[in-house]
Formats: sequence, structure tokens, C-alpha cells
Amino acid sequence: MLYAITDIESTGGTKGTDKITEIAIYLFDGEEIVKEFHTLVNPQRPIQPFVVKLTGITDDMVKDAPTFPEIAKDIVDITEGAVFVAHNVSFDYTFLRAEFKSLGFDYERKRLCTVNLSRKIIPGHKSYSLGKLTDDLGIGLNGRHRADGDALATVELFKILLDNDEEGLISPDKTSVKYKSNIPIETLSELPMDTGVYYFYNENKEIIYIGKSKNIHDRVFSHLGGLKSKKSILMASEIVDVTYELMGSDLLAQLHESYEIKKHSPKYNVAQRSVKQSFGVYSGLTVDDYYEIRVKKITNDSPLIGFATQKQADKYLNAKIHEYNLCNCLTGISSRGRSCLHHQLNLCKGAGVKEETKEIYNSKVVKMLSAISFEKPNFMMVFEGRKEDEKGVVLIQYGVFKGFGFVSAEGTQEDYLNCIIPQFDNTDARKIIQQYLGKTKGFELVVF
Repeated sequence: MLYAITDIESTGGTKGTDKITEIAIYLFDGEEIVKEFHTLVNPQRPIQPFVVKLTGITDDMVKDAPTFPEIAKDIVDITEGAVFVAHNVSFDYTFLRAEFKSLGFDYERKRLCTVNLSRKIIPGHKSYSLGKLTDDLGIGLNGRHRADGDALATVELFKILLDNDEEGLISPDKTSVKYKSNIPIETLSELPMDTGVYYFYNENKEIIYIGKSKNIHDRVFSHLGGLKSKKSILMASEIVDVTYELMGSDLLAQLHESYEIKKHSPKYNVAQRSVKQSFGVYSGLTVDDYYEIRVKKITNDSPLIGFATQKQADKYLNAKIHEYNLCNCLTGISSRGRSCLHHQLNLCKGAGVKEETKEIYNSKVVKMLSAISFEKPNFMMVFEGRKEDEKGVVLIQYGVFKGFGFVSAEGTQEDYLNCIIPQFDNTDARKIIQQYLGKTKGFELVVF
């Protein structure tokens, strides 16, 4: 079996908009390299500044290089009959398909991803980025973020994977799946072998099912072949299209799947829907930095905890006021600026009129927030992103799941906070996060 071990660099990360600036392909027969191809490519558009900083490839370096149409035949010839292999194969393969599509050519190859294979064949590494993995395995990597250097390092990694592949995961038979589907073959062939959320649509363009997987490609194909239950057969018969969103980590995929199912209520995700929550308990800081806890109608902000009715939310908050000796003035029951009835009866310490210091009062609120949800009230969980120069971030603030986002791997803690896309906090999301926190692996915990 021949393997076309490939790496590309590009003007940016958006398929169809950004273009290839460099490509390296090493044709490997399982023992040695038998042919190679490497060149810079003129993308005929500017390279984004952050990419120049990452790769060192400048507009001046590629201005006299061949354009993609000039090297297209060479790429077809060297990869013909070979399995397309890359580290994060979806990125390289998708970019190549887009370039060929612009020429009116349908480029299609069987694929293997050394990120996914490494996780299965050599588990236990903290990171599976090419740079970190090659360091762990003692593989020399000359020319990081250059196509030639990264492709050669991937060849060496692939040798290690072949030597340790006791379960036959690299078998060419693993790259093809039998299926029957109404989805266009072009759509199916572009599905990534990466972690994310996928959406099935019917002929009316309605979302009928949402799922998540560490390998979107294989999971989608599993829905389309070997069907046994009446529900699975019926759903497969309705599917005419599929889209996806890459998430980078399994936790982000679980959180986004849960959020999207509650948002769209697909007909085949009945078990994961939830009762609509209309009122919630919220926390925040006053202008003088005291924590406030209030019941409000749920809009776009995530509550500490949600309820179907205001009566249920008020009952819950009143119980917490008594349990933690909180101030009525800071829970919306009494007006601020004067002593509340609880203070007059010595049932609270007067935080609303600043007789109780913010440090002491806030510590009681933080204790309450922690009891509701998480051990620490303010923290971030930082994961590998959807690509090597990116991080995925989950934010817990004031004991509430605020959402997640993606940021440059070189970003600061402030960048992490600013990248967050808000999502509703709910029991399902907290359960998912709590379970992942128990693993203590695969992410960095940043407490603030």
C-alpha cells in the first residue's frame, strides 16, 4: 500500500477563500519514501499577517512560485492510487479539494488522519499537536509550520504508528464504509475525521437530528449503513443533507450538541430535549463591588439556575437567603440604601447599607455559588483547538457556565475571556462539565 503523506500551508484557515502557499507530499510504501514533491505556491492573494508570523512565508517569497493550476497534475499523479495521509487530515484534504474544485476537477482519495490514529494507537500524550507529539517521541522536526518539515515529521510519526498498530487501524479497509444515502457523494467525501457536531436535514431543509462525534466522517457513515432499529431506518430515509461544525475537543462538542438540541428540538433527538426555562437566578456585581443575587426573566444571559416559573425561582432564592444569611437588599426583596427588615431583626449583617464588608459578604455568596455548581466560582478550561495554532476555552464565571470560544494559541488570559460565545447554563451543561472535570486530563485549568 502507498501512502501520500502530505502537508500544506495556506494564506489563512478558511476553505474556499484562503489559498495554498506551500505543499509537500512524500509517497511512502510502508518502509521508505519512494517519491516526493515539494513547492511554494503563488496564491494570487495576500497572506494574512498572523500566518506570515506563524510560517515565515511572505508574499515576496511566493510571487514567482507556480500557481496551483500549474502544479495540479503533479499532485494528481503522485497521489494516484495512494491513501492520503496528514496530521489533521481534514484541513489539508479539504483545502486541496477546494483548489481542485475551482478547476472543475473532483479530487477524491481515501484518507487517514495521524492525529486520530495517534490518539488510538499511542494513547496517553498530553497533546497530539504535531510539535508536542514529535517532541514526546523524539522525532526531529526541522522547519515547524513549513510544509516540507511538517510532512517529513509526519512520515516518521506514521512509521511509529505502523509499528504499534496491533489492532490494524491503518488497514486500507478502515478508510471505506458501505452505506446507502440520499446525501450527495461530494458532501460525504468532504466530511472531516475530526471532533465536532453534525446536523442532518430533510428535504424541507429542517434539522431532524443533531449528534456529536470524535470522528464526524465515520459517525455519519454509521447512521447510513448497517441499520437495525425502525427509528434509525426511518431517520436515514429522510436525510438528504448533512453539515457540521468542528469543535476541537470532545467537551466542546458535547456542550454544543446539548445547546443546539435544546435550541432546535430536532424530531429524532426527543430524549435530549428539556422543559423550557423562563425564569432564572442571576448573579452580578454592584457598582460598589457587592455580589447581587436576583430572579429575572431569562433573555440572552445564562442564569445560575433556571426554572419554569417565577414562583419556583423565588422559592429557591428565598431558601438560599436563609441558608447563607444573605441580605434582602442585595437579592431584590428590599430597596438598597436603607436597612432591610432582616437587618433590623438581626437576621442579616447589613451588607445593603455596607455594615457588612464586601469581602465577608461576597465570600458567603461565592460559597453559595460553589454549592450550586462548581467547586471554584471562576475558572477556564483550555483545550487544543480545531487547528494547531488555536485553543478552545470553556468559561465558568460566578459559578455559572457562560459559554465557550476559540482563540489563538498565543492568546492571553484576557483574550480567552473575550473570545467566549455566550450559551445558556443548564443542568445538562453542568453535568457534562462536572464529569469532564473529574477526568483531570486533556485540558489546562485556569483559575482566576
